[in-house]
Amino acid sequence: EIWVLLAEKAIAKWFGSYIQIQGAYTMVPFLILTDVGYCRSFNQQNFTTYTEYKTELLDARNRDSVKLNVVGNLSSDSVWYELENADKQNYVMAAWTTKDIPQQIGVGSSGEAIASDGIVKNHAYSIISAKTYICDGYIFRCIQVRNPWGANPNAEWNGQLSDQWHGWCHLPQLYNTLNIKSSSVDGMFWMLWCDFKIRFSDIGIAPKNMKTPKIGHIESLMTNDNTNILLPANKKFKKQFTSPISYNDVNFDINSFLNQL
Repeated sequence: EIWVLLAEKAIAKWFGSYIQIQGAYTMVPFLILTDVGYCRSFNQQNFTTYTEYKTELLDARNRDSVKLNVVGNLSSDSVWYELENADKQNYVMAAWTTKDIPQQIGVGSSGEAIASDGIVKNHAYSIISAKTYICDGYIFRCIQVRNPWGANPNAEWNGQLSDQWHGWCHLPQLYNTLNIKSSSVDGMFWMLWCDFKIRFSDIGIAPKNMKTPKIGHIESLMTNDNTNILLPANKKFKKQFTSPISYNDVNFDINSFLNQL
């Protein structure tokens, strides 16, 4: 997709060099590439509280001129509702984390620390979807995230709701509702909101209704029966729609999992 390279070159020229587009504040691209004016950022203070900021770029030619104006504090429940509302309005959303990782297993090309659970510190992620589902007799707050690195097996979430998670055989309805594809490593994954709060420190929203849907959202909805919806049929966009993985894992405790919800 050549337009991505052209956009990158244009932004590098705008800021003065390619060096200037490495490692900027996560919401800077949205402030530059859209006419949103400002973005909303939410920084986690603790597991139940976030501080909201109105995020602006004071000098459009200086990526470091980000100004964060405190709006106030919100509960994690309120932030979840903000995410759900932003998803419904097709706003661009992002996430990142500055939290210390539980165990490091590798590094990215720019030295980012990759944790044993697949989450990368100081790295920007796209938020594809944030929805509440009622499945298998329970209510689930699920958030879909994408690592732009794509097919890196070490940098994709491997915890609860991940593609190879051992708990899927207990939750067949949720498995099918989320269209989980067991063998794909594409950088896109689902998390419970409670797990997301543990691993991610920051969230960003560009409050502008986009005319086209998120490509990740389209991909996640696709099955073999509806690959012609919105996009031309293409094998790389296909999602297999299968039964939950069958594991005989005596160590998996479904009741402990459900107590988190």
